[in-house]
Amino acid sequence: MWTKAATVLLQLSYIWQHVSALQRGDLFPYGPHSGDLTLQEGDDETSQVIALSKPLHFYDTSFSKLYVATNGIISPHDLPMEKQYVDDGFPTEFPVIAPFLADIDTSNGKGSIYYRQTESPAVLNRVAAEVQKGFPDTRFTPTHAIIATWENVAAYREDTRTGHESSRQVNTFQAVVAYDEEDTYALFLYPEDGLQFFGTRPKEMFNVEIELPARVGFTRGEISYLFFTRTEGPYFSITSNEQSVKNLYQTGNTDVPGIWLFHIGNAYSFFNVIPAEASARLPTALPQKQAFQTTPDYPPGEYETDEESFDEEPEYSIDRDFPNPDTTEFPQPGHNASQMSHQNQDADSNLSFFDPFEAEVTLIPDPQTDRTASTNVPSEEVVDSVQPGPEQTLLEAYPIHPEGEVVNVDEEVNFDTGVIHYSTENKETCDRFQQTCSQNAYCADYLSGFCCHCRAGFYGNGRHCLPDGAPQRVNGKVNGMVSVGLTPVGMDNIDLHAYIVVGDGRAYTAISEVPEPLGWALMPVTPIGSLFGWLFALKLPNSHNGFNITGAEFTRHADVTFYPGNQRLTIVQTGRGLDSQNYLNVENSSGGQCAVRSTRCQHPDGTFFRDLPVLPITNMVIAVITSSSVREFTIVSAQNGAEKFTFQLRQNITYKDCRHAPNIGPETLQLNVERMFAMYVKEERVLRYAITNKIGHVGDYSPDPVQGNPCYVGSHDCDTTAQCVPGEGQHFTCVCATGYTGDGRNCYDVDECSEGLSSCGSHAQCVNLPGSHSCQCQSGLEYGHDSRSCIDVDECQRNPCHHHASCTNFLGSFYCQCQPGFHGDGLQCHRQHVAVPTQRPKTVCERWQASLMERYGGQPGPEHFLPQCDASGEFTPVQCYGETSYCWCVNRDGQEVLGTRSHDKVKPACIPTVAPPTMRPLPRPDVTPPPSGTTLLYAQGQQIGALPLNGTRMDKDRSSVLLALHGSIVVGIDYDCRERKVYWTDLAGRTISRAALEPGSEPEILINSGLMSPEGLAVDQARRRMFWVDSTPDKIETAKLDGTDRRVLFSTDLVNPRAIVVDSLSGTLYWTDWNREAPKIESSTVEGQNRRVLVRDGTKRLECIAADGTGRRVIHGELNYPFSMVFYANHFYYTDWRRDGVIGLSRDSSRFTITDEYLPDQRSHLYGITVAPSSCL
Repeated sequence: MWTKAATVLLQLSYIWQHVSALQRGDLFPYGPHSGDLTLQEGDDETSQVIALSKPLHFYDTSFSKLYVATNGIISPHDLPMEKQYVDDGFPTEFPVIAPFLADIDTSNGKGSIYYRQTESPAVLNRVAAEVQKGFPDTRFTPTHAIIATWENVAAYREDTRTGHESSRQVNTFQAVVAYDEEDTYALFLYPEDGLQFFGTRPKEMFNVEIELPARVGFTRGEISYLFFTRTEGPYFSITSNEQSVKNLYQTGNTDVPGIWLFHIGNAYSFFNVIPAEASARLPTALPQKQAFQTTPDYPPGEYETDEESFDEEPEYSIDRDFPNPDTTEFPQPGHNASQMSHQNQDADSNLSFFDPFEAEVTLIPDPQTDRTASTNVPSEEVVDSVQPGPEQTLLEAYPIHPEGEVVNVDEEVNFDTGVIHYSTENKETCDRFQQTCSQNAYCADYLSGFCCHCRAGFYGNGRHCLPDGAPQRVNGKVNGMVSVGLTPVGMDNIDLHAYIVVGDGRAYTAISEVPEPLGWALMPVTPIGSLFGWLFALKLPNSHNGFNITGAEFTRHADVTFYPGNQRLTIVQTGRGLDSQNYLNVENSSGGQCAVRSTRCQHPDGTFFRDLPVLPITNMVIAVITSSSVREFTIVSAQNGAEKFTFQLRQNITYKDCRHAPNIGPETLQLNVERMFAMYVKEERVLRYAITNKIGHVGDYSPDPVQGNPCYVGSHDCDTTAQCVPGEGQHFTCVCATGYTGDGRNCYDVDECSEGLSSCGSHAQCVNLPGSHSCQCQSGLEYGHDSRSCIDVDECQRNPCHHHASCTNFLGSFYCQCQPGFHGDGLQCHRQHVAVPTQRPKTVCERWQASLMERYGGQPGPEHFLPQCDASGEFTPVQCYGETSYCWCVNRDGQEVLGTRSHDKVKPACIPTVAPPTMRPLPRPDVTPPPSGTTLLYAQGQQIGALPLNGTRMDKDRSSVLLALHGSIVVGIDYDCRERKVYWTDLAGRTISRAALEPGSEPEILINSGLMSPEGLAVDQARRRMFWVDSTPDKIETAKLDGTDRRVLFSTDLVNPRAIVVDSLSGTLYWTDWNREAPKIESSTVEGQNRRVLVRDGTKRLECIAADGTGRRVIHGELNYPFSMVFYANHFYYTDWRRDGVIGLSRDSSRFTITDEYLPDQRSHLYGITVAPSSCL
């Protein structure tokens, strides 16, 4: 109690010691007399482009232009319409510097917005002084600055909402962005009387009276991720509720309330925004949201205790054995915590930091190099020297618990106060969470929780277990920007593969498609491949390698500094788990500068690189592993002979460790690098690393092959899939690895599935793997608590049926049935027609439309958004902003479909998800086969049409309806000539069906579960399988033609997959992804291997390309709006959305011309098209 009272008094003393708040006269000079430009009045205005005299760095990216916007933001990108961001929270999809992001309106003289670019010494010197105070160890000499000032600006208010008092509330604030060649800093200034409103109301919320607090902070925006997909980038936010907005002028992170300073960019390496550290700490409010963690999330029970209580605020202490795992910086004497960088953070505006690294760091000489390697101070020497700060600050500034624990909390948000209340859960046990363990592990309960342990014959951390002695493979991608000399060279999703002979500790790494200058320069950077050497190092007696500790999920930060020259390169490698083949997946990124100039390595006969092995001392502690070493390497080339260089490697590896089992605590192991080799093959553009590692206790290693056992010196003759078991002296025994059989010199994989040795339970399918096997639940089932048997998933709990239907669950699937008075398939139900007409209630679309019409006074302008509804009141699939060409697709609920935004005069190809109302009388739901001969089959919503061909001409007079399917939206279509059956996808019914081309044949539903938006469909006649795309979950699946043996081929790096075809002869799949931001065409084998991108752009033309991606050329450049295409008899036939018909395009030796056209009597969009030949081609 006395401790808490003292803390309160201390915090009060901080407040009393503060200087007076910022006054308006203290802002940087602004206005026309200072040379400012004035932003045009309005509700959603953006300045003309500000072309920067020199580029600035925001996060880790260089930008050469900026824009200032009405709504309180600065951005290096031209801004979209405000409806796309002003009512949303952080982060935005585009880069933003946000001193006060809200719906601001300067119409009719309600304030002014000024901005300018300046090189004024007075401005730059003032900024430099502020940075020096906020970041004492930083040398910053700005050369340019951008000043933007919002003076007496008002919030947007509708006429019906505007009150006399609110209309007089205006805000004044200022943002200053200053930079030099390397760093960028931002100042946000809020004068004492500058903020009179703290948020704004959203415009399109059905008149709901809520107010969104202003968003203040920084966001990098979406960034590239894997095959041209996009993902959320880092961001930093300091506001979350009204009080945190008020704190903007009441407090600050400098010595003056109202002044906020941030480090927001660096030319070499930058993870996230760093706030200044005020010399006078301010009390910190409880954060609304815990910060983002770079390590994977884990189920609660294995890594938490249940003995803590949040009824009283807990007290935290800092253990300096645990450096912040989110950064590549390493603890140094006097290192300041304000220099640490984090991933996405949300903090209140009075966020404060304190330093966990101020204690002395002992430096131990490295016996091999006479250099020093840093060793962490024992925790007992540290705790007493650290002054505890507000507990909430610890939770926010250091999101990963110092001891590697994760506290599981339930959040109960009180919207009246904005306060979050916490409560703990009961202890988790194996009974409930055994499924988090590996299939090759067992679960053990302890007093405080449970842990997973690998079974005999396997190694790992219990969550991930691999067979002892079996070779291991690693797959991954490499991204980043590395400067070679003064030339930046990018790596964009290039492949990394590694192969490890675990029995010898040999790791081979290959990175493909490395640009030539970068390939030479990266040869010395062997730490890229050394991670795999450590993970799977040969274990000396009574020791363990990296995979025993981390398993397959970890984050490794490495900092490489080259001498001479002090060039710095950062490496981040993140383990993402094991795939279905037990291969380790690792994401890799690099940034910075290499020491080696490419001219030193360019030699026609090749260049080789030798790394003289240095033994780094590795400190292995719970949750964080650190190491430091100095390495010397020699570059041999014809031009310069042998040149020696050195680099210092400092690294940490963060992971999650189970704390409940007894452990021996921290220990020191020695990683021995026996051989290391690097080579760049210019012709293949492949960079290769090879390394041999052994790990053991200090002093256990003997480099003398005469004294060492063959198992440890690598002179044995065991198979690569065998373990060498040492005996006395030079004797040893070869034992095949777990999952293999043989005499140890020759070992063969055991197929546990075929030999009945699997551990799979009921309703699970066994899949054999090298040295092991996996169990996969059948469709509609999921793993039980034992991680092996499969139990039924009650799909009805997810409400898959229409709201006018009942759901019945059964093993592996479910059944929907419309309620009395409605008809349909249960997924879609429509009210039955009755004689007495009744007025249906307005739909969501109609209610929203009416609400906005009322708001616009019954006369919406061309700039207003008004949802478009069809005759049934459903959202039309294409929605546009007023009379502009800014359009996007929506689903049946009116929600935007990602990746469909378009600013083109041609609207996006959106497909409706709700079938049109059924017209009476209903046509017969059976097949009317077309005449004999070759026929084009096309999908047209609720029917499949047949268009016979006379030679290559379309026989319009004999066209007919092959199959009427009321209540359906048929999109994808293909034909199996062997059994003369047509296959199709139904978007409305969420099914895949087929029917024989025989009189009276009725549709047969093949798949009716687990589909959301099935579109493209392809039939592999040779392998008797079908393939389809599902565009809502963004995946590609396959099954046998009867619907069995269903599995997912791809579920990543897809945004809007649509068309898919299969080449049965070569066994190749091709598909399109029409993501408007990054359209592409990809290919793979029918087994899902060798996936690659063939085309990376959309051209609105008919083009041709070879199967290997070469020889691309334009065939026809004047197509209207093609949707689907098929090639037959030297002709292209495609469905056209501009004409709502089928177009024929002739191909001859000199030109391609449109020769034929068919427009059905029923005019509506046509979708898929295929050809049904009279016999198999």
